[in-house]
Amino acid sequence: MAVPFPYNIILGRDTALPCPLEFRLYQLLCQAAHLMAAGKAVSLVPIEQDMTVEEAASLLNVSPEFVVKLLDDGEIPYGKVGNQRRISLVSAIAYKQQRTIKRREILNELAQFSQEEELHETRVYS
Repeated sequence: MAVPFPYNIILGRDTALPCPLEFRLYQLLCQAAHLMAAGKAVSLVPIEQDMTVEEAASLLNVSPEFVVKLLDDGEIPYGKVGNQRRISLVSAIAYKQQRTIKRREILNELAQFSQEEELHETRVYS
């Protein structure tokens, strides 16, 4: 276990409560503060967390209907609580990372194709 660093957490306007933080937590809070200062949203959620379809849609920046289609197509694993679908945060993030990789591959292919076409046009019209 890391040695705690004694930092103060400010509660309200006039009260400071000493709260020991481990260095890793301190680093995480500093990163969050820098991102927020840059105008970015920050969310801290437990990795084991299950999400609703709507929460997963928000994370993936797609519609809830599209998430349902992904679930039905087996693109993202899910479970059910009663009749509600639940998606693990880990599964949603894994899908998001796979989607990013696929997009980059497609963009690289398009860039390569564009360069080849440009070279072909240069040869034909020269």
